Order: sequence, then structure tokens, then C-alpha cells
Amino acid sequence: MRPDQWQRLQAVAEKVAEIAITDCDPENWAHSDKTSKELSRDQRGDAYWSRRQAIATCGVLARIHHLVANHNIIGETSTAGSPDDAPEQTLERMIYEAELQGEDLLDRVQRSVSRADFLTRANAK
Repeated sequence: MRPDQWQRLQAVAEKVAEIAITDCDPENWAHSDKTSKELSRDQRGDAYWSRRQAIATCGVLARIHHLVANHNIIGETSTAGSPDDAPEQTLERMIYEAELQGEDLLDRVQRSVSRADFLTRANAK
């Protein structure tokens, strides 16, 4: 990501964070002063839409923060490695290492379950 894009993304993140704060405040939701029982069908739809809007705004904010976090990780690892390492290669290496860790964890869990299952069956006889 170019530096100008990075700066614009950070500015957008700030704007979306302010909108998310406003959208998530129950005082700003439609008909927040009434219980569901007191609402008409249209009012319940408005209230539901307000809540969904808050969830959607938070989702957008989460995606932006995910981009920022990935940019920070790639930036830190690419400066720590050799200068000719491309960020894509660094990210691919990180994905590969995470997959290996996942496979190792899955193997350990399967072995422990198999062992526990065997011991249970052996002690039952």
C-alpha cells in the first residue's frame, strides 16, 4: 500500500469510528424508549434496522482495523527481514507457518483424543 493510501485509510478509520460510536449508542436507535411489546410492526422494523445499522458499521470498522493490522505486521516483518523480501512473500511465509502450527495442533488434539479413547475402552474391559 502506498503511503498516501495508508494515510487516507487511517483518516477513513477515524471517521468510521466516530460513526460507529454514534450508531452503537442505544439512545440513537429508533424507538429505544419503548419495549418490544409496545411497538407496532413498522416501529419494530425501524428498531431492528437501527440495530443492524450499528452492527454493519462495526463490521466496516473491524475490516478497516484488520487492514491496518495486516499492514503493520507486513511492515514490521518486511523491515526485519532481508531488503529484497517482498511483502507478499513475507505474508505467504506467515500464512504457511500458521498452517503448519494449525496442523500440529490438530495432530496433537487427535492423538490425545485417540489415547484417551483407548484408555477408556481398555479400563472398561
